[in-house]
Amino acid sequence: MTPGQLIKAVSIALDVPEETVFQHDRNLAVDGLRTKGGRGPSAPDVTPLDAARLLVAVLGSIRVKDSVDTVRAFEKTKHTLEGPWYSAADQKKIARNGKIFPDEAITALPPDHSFVQALESLITSASAPFNNLDAYLRRFAHVAIECGVPIIQGRIGRVGDRCESLYVIPKPKKPYTGGAEIWRIFANRVGVAQRRSATGTAIMLLGKAFRDNGLPFEKTREALAALRMPPKSKKVRGQ
Repeated sequence: MTPGQLIKAVSIALDVPEETVFQHDRNLAVDGLRTKGGRGPSAPDVTPLDAARLLVAVLGSIRVKDSVDTVRAFEKTKHTLEGPWYSAADQKKIARNGKIFPDEAITALPPDHSFVQALESLITSASAPFNNLDAYLRRFAHVAIECGVPIIQGRIGRVGDRCESLYVIPKPKKPYTGGAEIWRIFANRVGVAQRRSATGTAIMLLGKAFRDNGLPFEKTREALAALRMPPKSKKVRGQ
């Protein structure tokens, strides 16, 4: 799949304008965060890592010019159950319910993997050929992916489940103990904060794009309809 095909695939997967995805991709390519090479037929194939970075750039950036900073921030994240904005009760709740997302694509990663690496692994798994459509949909369809900024938080879990992943940039260990002191955390914050999410359909559509060398559709609904079609069975010679 070429960079241009990836841009279109991410546009369809997230249902956002292709022009917006193109600008994010351009920012990442200029900064060396996307596979580069020739153009046209000689353009190099993009990778699931390229797709994960572009997904994070589009989902996590408040402004288009933030692409590089957003991706680099999410690449520094580590899975953690702590944070200066959590009370002791919050941390106990997270420790009880906030385990690593129990999908083999993520549990197989090293313990210190980043949010971007987790997405890369999910996209790689979703790109593999499959025979059982129902099992494929059960695995990926109700995955929830969330990017929060400017406090960098990424979550991967399942809609309706209490078990999810939480990744945050490591902060100095200065635990919040509750009470009025929380105002000190918020008193220095300015500007826009956002938390945006996508469902597992984005992961599955990107997986389909890698399998089929792009998404030849004009609308997201068309791509989703094709995604839900059972894989074609191979004809056995003589039948």
